[in-house]
Amino acid sequence: GSSGVDQLVEIIKVLGTPTKDELKSMNPSYQEFRFPMIRSHPWNTILKPHTPADCLDLVSRLLVYVPSTRLKSIETCAHRFFDELRMPTTTMPDGSPLQPELFQFTTEELVLAPELLTVLTPPHVGPQNNHFVSPIN
Repeated sequence: GSSGVDQLVEIIKVLGTPTKDELKSMNPSYQEFRFPMIRSHPWNTILKPHTPADCLDLVSRLLVYVPSTRLKSIETCAHRFFDELRMPTTTMPDGSPLQPELFQFTTEELVLAPELLTVLTPPHVGPQNNHFVSPIN
């Protein structure tokens, strides 16, 4: 859309019309806007046929109106959609192993959900890589 309101109309076409409370959670200075009353569409009708259930679940947890109910980025990394990356047999398309840095996280990232460290860092990576790294400055 050409404006914030136009963009919201495009989102409404997929997620359905937000409630007044949902609008206020996105923008506390919410003013009365009149949006078309549209029902949400299930993700399996929007995405390609045979989209994996884990993908549908991830999308449904990310694309919601209320910011506080969306998955945090670190929670997204731990979502089961990405479990294949944590399997010991997973390789890059050229057959090379995944880089251990893929499983290193900054303290700032892990503070958001420290209980996810065991999910984010698979056992086969080894304890030497099971540590925090400093953020890039």
